[in-house]
Amino acid sequence: MNQIKTGGINMAKKSIFLILLFFLIPSLVFASDGTTGKIMGKVYDKSTGDPLPGVNIVIEGTTLGAASDANGKYFINNVPAGTYTVVASYIGYEKITTENVKVLADHTTNLDFPMVETAIEGEVVVVTAERPLVQQDVTNTVRIKTEEEIQNLPTRGTGAVTVLQTGVVDAYGGISIRGGRQNEVAYIVDGFVVNNYYGGGQIVSVNQAAISQLAISTGGFNAEYGRQMSGAVSVITKSGSRDYHGHIQAISDFLSGDWLNTYSYGYNVYDFSFGGGIPYLKNATFFISGERQFLADKSPRPFVDMFYDPRIKDKNDPLYSINQVFKKGMKPGNDFHQNRWQGKLNYRISNALNFEFGILGRKYSTNTFSMRMYKAPEHFTHSNHWDNQAFGKITYTFSPKTFAILGINHVIENNVSADRKHWDRWNEYQRTSYNRPDDIGIFRDVYDNPDTPGSEEAIGGSWYHNRVSYLTIKGDITSQVNLNHQLQAGFDVQYHSLRMYSHGNLTQILSNPLHWVKENGSPNFKNINSYGLNYVVEFEVQPDPENGVAGVMKRIKKVDYSKGYSGNPPKHPLFMSFYLQDKIEYEGLVINGGIRFDYYDADSPVITDLKNPYDPETGKLRLGDSKVNQRISPRLGLGFPVTDKTLLHVNFGKFYQLPNLNRMIIVYDNYQEIAATTVGYRVNNPGLKPETTTAYEAGVTQQIGENLRLDFVAYYKDITDLVILKNVISISGHYSTYFNGDYGTIKGFDCGVTLRRYKNISASIAYSLSYALGTGSTSNSNSRVVWLKKEHPKQTNPLNYDQRHKLAVILDYRFPRDGGPTIFGKKIFSNSGINFVLNSGSGFPYTPIKSPNNRVAIKADGPVNDGPINSRYGPWQVQVDLKANKIFNLYKGLKADVYVWALNIMNRINPLTVWATTGDYASDGWLTTAPGKDWLKKFGEEGKREYNIAMKNLIAYRIPRQIRFGIRFLF
Repeated sequence: MNQIKTGGINMAKKSIFLILLFFLIPSLVFASDGTTGKIMGKVYDKSTGDPLPGVNIVIEGTTLGAASDANGKYFINNVPAGTYTVVASYIGYEKITTENVKVLADHTTNLDFPMVETAIEGEVVVVTAERPLVQQDVTNTVRIKTEEEIQNLPTRGTGAVTVLQTGVVDAYGGISIRGGRQNEVAYIVDGFVVNNYYGGGQIVSVNQAAISQLAISTGGFNAEYGRQMSGAVSVITKSGSRDYHGHIQAISDFLSGDWLNTYSYGYNVYDFSFGGGIPYLKNATFFISGERQFLADKSPRPFVDMFYDPRIKDKNDPLYSINQVFKKGMKPGNDFHQNRWQGKLNYRISNALNFEFGILGRKYSTNTFSMRMYKAPEHFTHSNHWDNQAFGKITYTFSPKTFAILGINHVIENNVSADRKHWDRWNEYQRTSYNRPDDIGIFRDVYDNPDTPGSEEAIGGSWYHNRVSYLTIKGDITSQVNLNHQLQAGFDVQYHSLRMYSHGNLTQILSNPLHWVKENGSPNFKNINSYGLNYVVEFEVQPDPENGVAGVMKRIKKVDYSKGYSGNPPKHPLFMSFYLQDKIEYEGLVINGGIRFDYYDADSPVITDLKNPYDPETGKLRLGDSKVNQRISPRLGLGFPVTDKTLLHVNFGKFYQLPNLNRMIIVYDNYQEIAATTVGYRVNNPGLKPETTTAYEAGVTQQIGENLRLDFVAYYKDITDLVILKNVISISGHYSTYFNGDYGTIKGFDCGVTLRRYKNISASIAYSLSYALGTGSTSNSNSRVVWLKKEHPKQTNPLNYDQRHKLAVILDYRFPRDGGPTIFGKKIFSNSGINFVLNSGSGFPYTPIKSPNNRVAIKADGPVNDGPINSRYGPWQVQVDLKANKIFNLYKGLKADVYVWALNIMNRINPLTVWATTGDYASDGWLTTAPGKDWLKKFGEEGKREYNIAMKNLIAYRIPRQIRFGIRFLF
């Protein structure tokens, strides 16, 4: 087999990378990086209405400001998102100080100043601004949440806030936005994308103490944003101020128990933050935060206490300790330990030049509970993980109208997962002398219970180690050409480094030892997926009479993956983009138009003919160059602010993204063996092209009175070229790989009601109706079709995350300082409040099946459908959470915020899935069949108990009731 020479290709790509940077950085001519906004408005004489030119408007605590022009108009560009005090001053008029002015990223804050003449020098009028209910420059759907709003919610983390928004579905541990697949969401931190382009999701996440502003976009993104098809979750982290502020917080559920009709799940979180000015640097500030988590059960669920067996009373019984954990409602071996950190430094070197540096990361270790092996938690999967983001940005202001931002960002993720007990001792995997199930089929470790009879089944084992990183160079420039016209242009270049060493079926190493040892006695690994990581393996060859295997076996003594790599080099995909955005704002019309160019190179040579991959003369693979994909995306949004209380908008856009790289990157060392295997073996396909979404939306926003707003948005999406798994019948053999072929149509509407705080109460209602139809919910949806050698679906059906109805209600009641009723002469409810959240939705679809199977013994499953794909739906899910708090003023600037935080206070059972034979989460009906009755006769009450446990614990649920208590000291 030929060896692929990629060194020259990689060197050429590095050269292209450097050349592009050399030419692109100085070529910027027109920048917002998604972290800044704009303040603009008019200054006029309150009594006459005449415009006032030359009025000074400044933002306190910054060097930002402007002067009104001859028409009394002004604008302040490049304002970091946040809350400010803005001052307008003019000789002969009262100075106006407007507090609580909120600037939102990528939006314009309108702020007018009606000036009043005065003969008294220095007289000041203080005004508290309110965030407008109708944002006048909106041309798409975006929900922005501030630090204060997030703090009051009974949630923690960006994900929990995101799922409360219209169009967002919380499905099976990930989010789907407007019917898109879970890998179609962009995650952005401080203007930089932090997605994991290899396996999906995000590499880094922001701890709650660091969140300043959270924006959830569900449709119609500007040309600045790409490599996403469904939505974007953007976080702006906190920056320091000249004053010193901080907090220390502790949250725990250790007080929970029977008296609250719930369990303590070992939830413990501690965090802190501190920020302020840097001594000896006048215009420099810092902010740091950190978080420590220890979760004894990282994913609490109902019915876990069913595992508890009151017959196990002997403390010497190997199952005694895990039995006591079950008694407490927790899953043993499901713990999570995490440390997170964040920091940001801002330094305004001069009025024209600003520098920003930030870091964000986490390190955790975790074990994952397995129903199949619940009596042997030492064999659960263990993972060690760390990730980090580091970025730097330089902002240069050429003039009050024009500024540019140049940034560099590096993100990295490292993860190792394997059997908790055997870890890197690969010779122990799949050995029935080490691992045996009992007669019923539940695994026990023979060291714990050596007298338990075993079968020839064994614990499946895999080793997975990957390291994903990429470097981003990003440049943007923004010019406010005039009061109505803003041009923005930019580029970004992402240079990826992918490293992998995995074996998904370690039993092959031992099932025929002679096959895996070379003539010289060294191990001969097969079907290893490896590039960019060096595993130094010490081994010995010895007879293995214990297991009755003739010949020899290998025993791994050491695995060292810290010395770079040998053999296959790392993969270096290269992504690039350029965009031009034009924002035009007039009274009654806002236009957001843009165009984007994307370039994708996955750095993996393609097989030129999947059905005939080998050259018969040379015996080598027919390989072509790595496939390059290029796409152009037009974007157009129109806003019609009819009045200051009425806004209409429409939006159209084309969106592209490359499939996950773990569906594209391939190592060809063992391709011939793979292609010759039986049907079902999967290989990746470097020839995949970008997936495509064409999206339309139209909406209206109407303010009623001073405090009420109504929103309505209708949308339609046409999705093509989604990744699908298909069979390939080649000359070498039968296998499956990925193609572009799935498609879907998504339509629906979102509507909302928002009540701005009126007296003590604020509220919001968010309802979504969605029809998410397609030929496949994930790239592996057709795995069973492939296994059975059938044709994949040609017509659309409801997708797995097709949640037709979704309703979220937030109600907040709060007393200000010195507010509330007087009881015994004291305002005991001063600075206190309570927040309720109702999060509900209709059930998810499933495909009905005719005959159930034994779900304890886990036999081969060959179900027969009893209806169309996903033609029935599970039950509604309803969850009510609350958070009640009170702030105590302790000493001068020291405060204590004491609160109780309750999740699922109704303790409602909310199954995400059901048994497809019955539509019920409690039983699949197998015990009522003839095989089920025979099985019960054999295993009696013990078998019935184990089966009932399996019925309720193989189903996915939302969380049971949890009650936590917290205290936060602010200074």
